[in-house]
Amino acid sequence: MYSGILENLLNIHPIIPIIISLILYSGVIRFGEFIYRIRYLKEIFKNISEIRYQKGIIGFNIILIFTYPISLYNHNNIIFFKILSSTLLILGIQKIYFISKSIFNYISKKKIKFPIFKPYSSEVLVYLLLAAYFFICLFPISHADSVDYHLNLAKRFVTEDIFYMDIFDPLRILGGGGETLIAIGLVYNSDNFANFVQYAGLVSLFGIFKKLDSNKKNDSNLFYFLILISSPLLLHFLTSSKPQFLHIASNALSFLICFQIIKNIITNEKIIKISILLISILLINSVNAKYSFIIPVFLIS
Repeated sequence: MYSGILENLLNIHPIIPIIISLILYSGVIRFGEFIYRIRYLKEIFKNISEIRYQKGIIGFNIILIFTYPISLYNHNNIIFFKILSSTLLILGIQKIYFISKSIFNYISKKKIKFPIFKPYSSEVLVYLLLAAYFFICLFPISHADSVDYHLNLAKRFVTEDIFYMDIFDPLRILGGGGETLIAIGLVYNSDNFANFVQYAGLVSLFGIFKKLDSNKKNDSNLFYFLILISSPLLLHFLTSSKPQFLHIASNALSFLICFQIIKNIITNEKIIKISILLISILLINSVNAKYSFIIPVFLIS
């Protein structure tokens, strides 16, 4: 009875699944905050990026490293994904509450001061494009390739208790780990959640470029990032359900963490072990999503 009422509610208006996707994305960020409480993680990202920009991508990767193998060999996928999605929904509501509370406290205690940007600077254009891409994520997926087998396969994770391979069904063979992330949103009929999986990768790369730019007087690195996000190809990534951009950003993080170890920027033995574990998680998820990502695995190895 409850599931029927919820399903009818989700079908009342298209805005409902969009709201659900925003809450789920907030839940992943909240989960990433819990992961960052692990000791030494702050030291790993100290020279790479501010932690707030990496919460989403770390949250997605930690979820994926457990979700994909469980979904392949679990005999109760429907229940598993419902529990996972409901947990993220609760965490998302909690995260939104904390954000709204901090905004209210800031407004009540201080006068609102808007940040001052240089007119026509790369920073202004970057923030405008990030905002534009965020609103693009709210649009439904319209790529034929994505609708055909990415969403189709993800839906099978939440409608079938057992996921089985069938050589006569190419959809099942072509699927990877990314479809399990899409399935989290499809529990509540929210296909927009797949767009936010991609957006987490974009935010992660922004944090990396911003950190590189923080020690300079000009904004040259943000200008390079502006060139990157101005590419029309990015529209393809952010409006499709293929979570490739998430793994592109994960590979970039892997290279940077590996670079810190090679250059002896990280010398603590425990931090090095955790760094190697994190690199392994990021690269395993990338290969599970797309086999061509085995190239950066080979280079880092």
